[in-house]
Amino acid sequence: MPDLLTTDEAATYLRLSERKLYELVANGAVPCTKVTGKWLFPKAALDRWLAAGLLTPALAHAPAPPIVGGSHDPLLEWALRESGSGLASLPEGSEAGLRRLTRGEVMIAAIHLHGLECDDAQRTSRRLLTRRGYTTRF
Repeated sequence: MPDLLTTDEAATYLRLSERKLYELVANGAVPCTKVTGKWLFPKAALDRWLAAGLLTPALAHAPAPPIVGGSHDPLLEWALRESGSGLASLPEGSEAGLRRLTRGEVMIAAIHLHGLECDDAQRTSRRLLTRRGYTTRF
């Protein structure tokens, strides 16, 4: 199978109708790119997308550990220590924190989205998190 799949190939690979695949594309829910008017789907990105949505019985009900992941923020780290909340900090970057949050590896993601328009950053974050059932506050 090629590294870049056409719409027909991607629909077959995902076992979806082309109509459903176009619906996912329109909602920005599936990784793809448009080249010369045609949608292409990187197979590796589709595999990661599928794996990110994978639920196993043991993980589906396990509560997230009391860890705040994401951006390194000295003020947040100080507040966590001083509050006595019992929350640990795992500062390894905003994107890593969001990935860990969606996989249930942390309870909270502290994020800084630099270089994006405020509305774009909010929309992107809301879309990612609400797909996973999280409530967002911006």
